[in-house]
Amino acid sequence: MGYVQPGRAVGQVIETARLTLTPWKETDRAAFLAMTADPEVMHDYAAPWDSHEANQRFDRHMAAFAQDGFGKWALRCKGDDAWLGYCGVSPIWPDLAIAPGLEVGWRMTRGVWGQGFATEAARAALRDIFQRTRADEVACFTLTGNERSLAVMRRLGLRRTPDRDFLYEDGRSAVMHVADREVWT
Repeated sequence: MGYVQPGRAVGQVIETARLTLTPWKETDRAAFLAMTADPEVMHDYAAPWDSHEANQRFDRHMAAFAQDGFGKWALRCKGDDAWLGYCGVSPIWPDLAIAPGLEVGWRMTRGVWGQGFATEAARAALRDIFQRTRADEVACFTLTGNERSLAVMRRLGLRRTPDRDFLYEDGRSAVMHVADREVWT
């Protein structure tokens, strides 16, 4: 992809005040499948993922670090090592109208919503990606009306770019924000 700088460590661990962001392990699979089967967590999809789709996505997350040198990190609570969800930066899915590029995204288990974990993890992931790559920007998008994600974007100080809003393949509208390199480095 041309994003990864030579000599950067791949698969490192990122720590924040309350979180550990790690590459995926096979032991994360059960928690991931449970999270993606929760209709409230998966509200921005037509339905929760079945086990086949969830396993495919899990495998993709695991492979991303080997392929790209970065990706969505598995999130754990520092205090008890509980699996909380995921957050990180990955290439924009090639079928989306805004591809190519990088996007930051997150998904948390319902039990930890409202505790600031998504903001804390996304802040760490953005700092990391701008240190390890040459990317000028990282996109962040969500469905129009996804107030939880929009609030995280505002707390992160991402720049709203309405001229880059787009429609998903199924016609749902997406709201676009951007993290700019000069702000994050």
